[in-house]
Order: sequence, then C-alpha cells, then structure tokens
Amino acid sequence: MIQNKIPELWAKFRNGMFQIVGANLLNKIVAVLSNMVITRVLTTTDYGTWSYVLNQYSYYSIISALGLLSGAFQFGAENRGNNKEFAYYKYCLKIGLFINLGLVIVGALRSYLVEPALPGAELYIIAYIPVLILEYAMNILTTILRCENRIKEYAKVLNINTILISIGTCAGAFGGISGVIIGKYLAFIISLVVLAKLMKNEMQLVYSNTEVLIKKELKELWHFSIMSCISSAMNSLLYLIDVTMVASLMKSAEQTAIYKVATFAPNALSFIPTSVVIYILPNLISHNKDKTWLRDRVKKYYTYLGFTNIIITVAVVALAPIIVLVLSGDKYTSAVPLFRILMIGYAISATFRTLGTNILFGLKKVNINMIINIVASGADILLNYILIKKQGAYGAAYATIISEAIAAIITFSYTIWLIYIKRESMDE
Repeated sequence: MIQNKIPELWAKFRNGMFQIVGANLLNKIVAVLSNMVITRVLTTTDYGTWSYVLNQYSYYSIISALGLLSGAFQFGAENRGNNKEFAYYKYCLKIGLFINLGLVIVGALRSYLVEPALPGAELYIIAYIPVLILEYAMNILTTILRCENRIKEYAKVLNINTILISIGTCAGAFGGISGVIIGKYLAFIISLVVLAKLMKNEMQLVYSNTEVLIKKELKELWHFSIMSCISSAMNSLLYLIDVTMVASLMKSAEQTAIYKVATFAPNALSFIPTSVVIYILPNLISHNKDKTWLRDRVKKYYTYLGFTNIIITVAVVALAPIIVLVLSGDKYTSAVPLFRILMIGYAISATFRTLGTNILFGLKKVNINMIINIVASGADILLNYILIKKQGAYGAAYATIISEAIAAIITFSYTIWLIYIKRESMDE
C-alpha cells in the first residue's frame, strides 16, 4: 500500500535526496537573484558580451579533461572501498589538470588570433578561461564526496560555492565585466580552500596512493571517459550553439542578451532532473547488471519526473511575463515568447533526454549516447543556420525544440528497449 511506503520513501529522501535537492535548489535561487542584479547593473551591451564570453568558455568546459571527470565517478564508484578507487582519482586529477592547462593555452591563443563575433570580447575570454583549471579541481574533489556517499558535505560545499559566486559576481558587476570575472576567481579559490580542509584525509589518500593502473584499466578508463566526453559535449552543444549562432548571424549584442535571458529559466530548472540523476546514479551503477532492479526503478524515475515537469512547465509558461519582468527587468520583456518556446524544450529534455542519457551512462552504453548526441547536435546546427536567417532568435528557439525532441525520442526508445525488451544480459 502507498501509505505503508510513505515512511520508507521519506527516510530515503531525508537520507540524501533532501540534501541534494536543497543544495541544487539553493544554487538556482541564488543564481536567479544574482542574474536579477547583473542584468540590471550591466548595460544590455555588456550583458550580451558577458553572455558571449560565458558561451565561448563553455565550449572548452564541455571537453574539460577529455571526460576524465566522468571516468573518475564511474570507476571510483565501482571500486569503492579498495585501493584502486583512489588510484583512479589520483590519475584523473593529475592528467585532467594537465589537459586543462593545454585547453587554457589553446583557448587564449585562439581568442587572441581570431576576432570574435562580438568586438571587444577577446580580452575577457582570455582573462576568464583559466577558471577551467580551478573548476576541474573542485569538480574532482566533489566527485570523490559523491562516490563516498558523503552527500551532506557535498551539499555544503555546493552551497558555499554558489553563495560565494553570487556575492563575487554581483559586487563585481558594479565594476563591469572585469569585476564579474574577478568575483568568479575569488569564489572558486575560497571554495577550494574550504574543500581542501574538509577533505584533508581524502586528499592525503589521493596523494599517497601507490596503486598503478594497469594497461587494461587505463584503456577502459579512457574509452569510457572519451566516449562520455563526446556524448556530453554533443548534448551541451544544443544549449551553446544557439547563443553562438544568434551572435554570429545577427551580429547584435542586444539580441544575444535577449535570447540569453529567454534561456535562463529553462536552464535554471535543469536542477530538477540533475538532482534526481545525482541521487540515483551511484545506486544505478552498482545495480547496472540487475535487470529486475532496473525495471522496477526506471519506470518510477520516468513517471515521477515526467509528472513533476509537466506541472512546472504549465505553471512557468503561464507566468512567463511576470517571471521575465522580475528576473531581468522591463527592458527584456521581448524575451517572453522565446522563453515560452524554450520551456517546451525543457519539458522534453528534462523528462526524457537527461534521465535517459544518464541511465545509459550508468549502464556503460556510452557509444550509443555519443551517436545520439552527434545526430541531435548536427540537426541543431543545420536548423539554426536555416531558421535564424528566416526568423531570427525565434528560429534558434524552434531549432532547440526540434533537436531536443529528436534526441529524446531516440534516447527514451533505446533505454526502454534495453531494459524492458532486450533478452540478453546488459553486458552483451
């Protein structure tokens, strides 16, 4: 009976889900409040330029360490409790930082040599891209917390980092884009100091670990990491391509700013599927060969998440004018129709694509994820090129919905076939 399951569900929720949802919700609330300040303090032109800088940074962020962060999580969780666990963390931290240093150099040189779509953005890109190194170091350490099931500490660090970034960027905004960048640096540096103190024992285990990964283990790690990197990059491109192509094809910082405002709430709401994924993924990985367990849980995941997203989407679409006005001010009211279109894309992606992609990730089906995301990204680029020329920023929004629908249908269909229809074991 449902009544009998309520205490059990509540206990599980309090055990970890509450902390994760709470941390991610706080993250988004603070981000919304920060955005309200930044959009009002910066001019429309400066906000469009800053959005473009973040967009360009994200292209390097999605290939950060060539996916070794995903590899650290997958193989760290699988080897929890033995010496190999920290051997994976040590390898991924060391090699990942080295790769990101290379990405910073390449990104800085590219920004210096190639004129950006928005004039004046190159110096800000060069100044901001080294954050890639700080962000990766923090992500590896918080990944260790997740793999060790230290959810409370993970949530605490996430909250501290969110609040520091908010304070730093809002205060910095009064000094223009340069001030926002300085605020970001200070936030990450302070967060890393807090994290280092909190994880003193784990950092010692990483530093002192003498286990050596054999050739077979390294091959598996790199295959998984690179396939995950390609898949994740293609997935993220759907959100990055639009802003880039609006800036490149329309050559307008103002239109870029309006489109960025329209994407803010749909992107902010991604904390909902992200929280679910953060909570379920370690257990899913540990049961990735148990079809009975998977059949029971996956159905519940899709049902509960889908129901939640439908309610949220209907409410947000109805309140779109008020939300845009409150978040960004009356100078961005023209973003309302775009906002509503993109919310439909959110409902599709958050229910079917995000969950399905991460389920396949947990089942080590990284190759099919890569193929799906390449198809979706290719469709998005083509549709953006065609539709932006005809319909401007609206074309970018329509391109996103169509591409998300393509990826969602394929991902959901393959996940259902793999778990509920295919008769062979998960390894085959």
